Order: sequence, then C-alpha cells, then structure tokens
Amino acid sequence: MKTLIIDNYDSFTYNLFQLIAQVQGTEPLVIRNDSKEFQTLHPKEYDNIVLSPGPGHPDIPKDFGICKNIILESDKPILGVCLGHQGIFSAFGGQVQRAPIVMHGRLSLIAHQDDPLYHLIPNPFLVTRYHSLICTGPLPPELEITAWTHDQLIMGIRHRHRPIWGIQYHPESIASDYGKQLFINFQSLTEQHYRQQHQTSSGAPKVIASPHSITPPQKAYVARVQKLGFYKDPALVFQQIFSNTTPAVWLDSSQIIPGFSRFSYMGSLEGPLSYHVKYDARNQTTTVHNKQEQITHTTSILDYVQQELQRMTLKTTMEVPFEFHGGFIGYFGYELNQETASIPQTKPSEHPDAQLLFLDRVIVFDHLEQCCYLLAVIDLLETDKGESWFQNTEYLLQQLPESLPHDLHPPSSTSHLESTWLQSKETYLDHIQTCLNFINSGDSYEICLTNKLRYNCHVDPLTYYLNLRQCHPAPHAAYLKFDNLGIACSSMERFLHIDEQGRIQTKPIKGTTPRGQTPEIDKKLARTLQEDEKFRSEHLMIVDLLRNDLGKVCQIGSISVPSLMHVESYATVHQLVSTIEGQLKQGVDAIECIRHIFPGGSMTGAPKIRTMTIINQLETEARGIYSGSIGYLSLNGATDLNIVIRTAEITPHHVSIGAGGAIIALSDPEEEFQEIVLKTRSLHQALLATASQ
Repeated sequence: MKTLIIDNYDSFTYNLFQLIAQVQGTEPLVIRNDSKEFQTLHPKEYDNIVLSPGPGHPDIPKDFGICKNIILESDKPILGVCLGHQGIFSAFGGQVQRAPIVMHGRLSLIAHQDDPLYHLIPNPFLVTRYHSLICTGPLPPELEITAWTHDQLIMGIRHRHRPIWGIQYHPESIASDYGKQLFINFQSLTEQHYRQQHQTSSGAPKVIASPHSITPPQKAYVARVQKLGFYKDPALVFQQIFSNTTPAVWLDSSQIIPGFSRFSYMGSLEGPLSYHVKYDARNQTTTVHNKQEQITHTTSILDYVQQELQRMTLKTTMEVPFEFHGGFIGYFGYELNQETASIPQTKPSEHPDAQLLFLDRVIVFDHLEQCCYLLAVIDLLETDKGESWFQNTEYLLQQLPESLPHDLHPPSSTSHLESTWLQSKETYLDHIQTCLNFINSGDSYEICLTNKLRYNCHVDPLTYYLNLRQCHPAPHAAYLKFDNLGIACSSMERFLHIDEQGRIQTKPIKGTTPRGQTPEIDKKLARTLQEDEKFRSEHLMIVDLLRNDLGKVCQIGSISVPSLMHVESYATVHQLVSTIEGQLKQGVDAIECIRHIFPGGSMTGAPKIRTMTIINQLETEARGIYSGSIGYLSLNGATDLNIVIRTAEITPHHVSIGAGGAIIALSDPEEEFQEIVLKTRSLHQALLATASQ
C-alpha cells in the first residue's frame, strides 16, 4: 500500500511521512500543494491520500492549492489533518473561522464516537493541537462529527457516503497518543474500500535518485596523528600560536560536559592543502583563496563543499577518541536559507554568508584525558609528509607553561558603554504584536523574532572572547578570526551532530529563565521553566519541527526523543532542552542534511517556510552569522554544528550581539523583550570587562 501526501508547506509533514511509512512498510509519495506533478501521477501509483497541515486558510487558493479539487474529485480514501481537515469541511460548504482560543503545541483530551478510524483508541485520549482556526457553523449535510473537545469544538469529521475523514489535531506529534493506531486504522479502511470496489492496491514504490548523488573521482589521503605526553591550556595555546595569524579558528568546549563536549580544535592556513572559502548568497558565488590564487565559482557553497568532501577519501593512522580528522571549520550564516529554503534575500549581509577554512593541520585538546594531539592530513603523492610541522608544533607547545591565569577584570563602578537596539523597544513590541496577528490568523504557530544590540566601540576580539568564555563557559563555544571580523561565540545549543556511522543528533533549546539569587529561588525558577505551559508549548513545536526535518533524511522508524524538555543550567540562565536522534538513510551525507534542515528550527519557528517569509518582512537587516551555525565538517563524514546564539560579532568599529525569542499565542510582549535583554547579559558583562582592561 502507498500513500500520497499533499504537503501544504507545513513543518510537520515528514512526521506524518515517517509514521505512515512505519505502518505501511512503504515510503509515501510527497508532493507540494502547488506542484504540477499531481497531474502526471497515474491513479494506480497510490492508494490513499493524506492532506497535510499547513499555514493559512483553506479558502485561500495559495494556501490550499490542489487540495480542494482532490477532495471534490478523487475517489481515493482521504484523510485531512488540521488544515486538510478544515479544507474538507470548507469544500462541502462549512465555515472555517478563528478559534475561541489559539491552540499551538498545547494538549487536550478529545472524545470520539464509534467510528472505525478510532478503532482500539481509548475514549477520551490525549492529543496535541496546532490551530488558530476551527470548523464551525452549520454542519454540511454530507458530513458528520466524529470527535470533539470537552467544550464541543469539532476535532474530527467524516463524509457520510465517501471514504473521507478529517482530524483537527496532530496525531504525528511526539506528545499525541495513539497516532500510529490511527494510521493503522486508516490503512484498514483503505483496504476495506478496495475490497468493496473489487480493486487492487498499487504496486511497488518508485525510487527517485537524489540530484546530489553523483560522486566525483576520489583521491586518497591519510590523517597522521601524534599523541603528545602533556596537556596545555587551549586559551594559552591560541594566544601564543594563533593570535597574530589571520584567519584562524578555535572550536572550544569551554564547558566540559561528559559524553557531550570533550574536545577542542584549533588551526589556521599553515598546511599545504589548506584554503579559505567565502560565500555570497545573493550572487551565489563561492570564492576560494589558497596559497597560489583566488578562484570564484558560480556555485553554491554547499555544492562546492560536498564535492570537495566526496573527492577525498581518508584513512587515519591510529584510532583516536575524537571525530574531527581534518576538513572544514567555520560558519554558515542564516541567509544561507536562500539556498536551503528558497527564501529571497533582499537585505545584504554585513559579512560573507559563509566562511570555512579547510584545515589539514589541527591541534586537538582532550579535556577528559588531559592530553593533546596533533593531526595532519597528508597527500601521499606529495613530498611534505608533515614531519617538520609535527616537530615544530610539539616544540612550541612544550615551551609553553601549562596555563596562564586569565582573570576576568570586573568593570569599574563607572564603566558604561553606549548601545543601541537595531529595532527600538517600541518597534520590537510592535513587531511582536504583528507576529501575534499572524499567529491568530493561522499563518504561523511560532515566530522566532530577533533583534541586534550594537555598540560603537573597539575592543580586541580575542581578549573579549577570553573574558566571555570565563563568565559564560559553554559546550559549543568558538572563536573565529577573519579579516576585520572576530566571532566570539558562547553557544550552548547543538544544531547537528553526525558520527562516522551516520547517527544524527540535534538538541534544540527553547525556553529561557534567569538563574536565581539563592538556591531556593534558583530551584523554583527551574521548576517553573519545566512546568509552565507557555514554555512547554513553544518547546514542543520546535521538537516536532526538528523531528520533521530529520524525517526527511533518516531511516524509517529510527527517529527517537530520548530526552524531552529537560532543564539545563548555565552561568546566567536555565534552558529547556530536548534531544532528538536518528539514523541517516544510506547515501545521505552531512551536506544533504544541511540542505534539508538548515537553518535550525529553534531560530525560525513553524511552519518553517511561511514563518521565515514573515521574519523577512519584519526584521530590517540580514541576521548574518547570528542564528546560523558554527562547527566542523570532517573528511571522515563526522559533523558537529552549533546554533549561533550568545555570540558577538566584532569589527574594528563596532560590536553587535544578536538576541531573539519565540513568539507564540501565549506570549506577553513586554516579557519577550525582557528575555532578549537577559540573553545579552553575559555578553554585555564580558564587553564591559574587556573595555576596562
């Protein structure tokens, strides 16, 4: 059996995809609601149809696309979910209006009548709701109500004579009960329909090759590794070896969390294979600077990097506990969404939209075992086998003391720096209200609105970062240095981790509260964060969004959520964090994941594409590096990328700090503004300390 899913540009469609595939053992076919592909499909290529959720109103053609015609004309069994459900109600003459209460990421008990769609499902049962609109008014004579809330809002319908069902809630949500059973029942109803019609179901699924699956000719390289018999403070090493070198990069596990953040990496363009890549998203040009020349390619940076990684095969000379074996380190800016999500970029970025260094010489710090490694990627056909680099670097490191004190200089009582929000408080509050209007009208469930705090001052970027890592250590911190740009990042959030076996993990953060001044107050604040409905609903939406994104690239049935809404505590804040894991499909690499998942859903909201379009309307400047990703893409296939939060961009003339928050129906505008002030606190403290040195 095969299902056709009509995707109404939603961010939960691939949760339905995964759930249906688990039930049927066959991957559904997914097409967008404005695709011409539907006209070319033969009816025998699919057995039933699922109309996905989505933003907007079913009476607006651009929101519902081909779905209305399918409802009225198809003889296949149909199940509409959320917007699809509302569209069924509307297609037969019903009214869809604003709900009395907006329900996004919120849980409800619903009751149902004795309909086969609810076979073996308790009555009532718990579901997740994502909707601003509701089916209301006179019930069309062709339809009957099959499920409802305690206050009699319609949660389910069916056609009296045709195999058409609608459900307002989201069975695919991680927090909904009996979603799998519902699709088992829908499959049974489909089979029953064909038995009654004396028809047979479709044959085997089509296999469509990925457009990015062509692998270029490969060349063999070796990663030589030397373990040193001593440990040095990474801050000291970077100061002494890389402070006068540009560009240079340092991925810094400044907060050590066992099993999560153990290693730090640093390097520059000192090896013979190294080079620097820059990307301009508006012109789609990738510029490569190596030791001999500068070459500009009219290609996307993702295509370029994927080809580079695919053409190199790597063998590592010894078994090591770390995963970065040479490759790319740098950042992808938020405006890469022009490439990954076709979001038009009308605002120029202040800095390149991506910058990566290809590193063939790396210093690695193992904070658990308190040792250092040197790694060199060697071209076996070249005469330079890295011997001189190993000897010179080991000698330099041996001459350094184990550590030097770096005390955070407290700002004097008169310390003050003038700062300006890019969007004034009044403007930001107005934009929050606009977001609430979009949410109430059904155009979005959650909008991650951001702002920037700018200081017109000059500070030394490295000194600033050393202060920042002391007052706000973080597991995914980084310091990147390019021409006229220093990036000081103290991120706590993992966007994407992929190991050599293709196991993938993401750890979204959504929900923030300050630390308390006493242990009792601190515990109370953490408990409130975990139990508050507003925080839980905004977090649940992002968990479901990221499950959806992983669902595009992971094996069927492999996605799990081992930790849901866990409180993690840092120097200045408590955060609500979840862990989502999966196993990549065969042949899917890190770049293919980025194409499907970037930017991180915790920095966009949902549904992702419509919400990013709204963000583009409201935010007056390009986000740039903030809310993008920093990390590595290793030659062995491993990848670790963060979400760029708690980050300062430092130029010779100014310092800018991005901050934002999730706007949902339960948001209070003043509280949302105070949240972005809270998120800049540690970066502001480090800036005051640096300016007073």
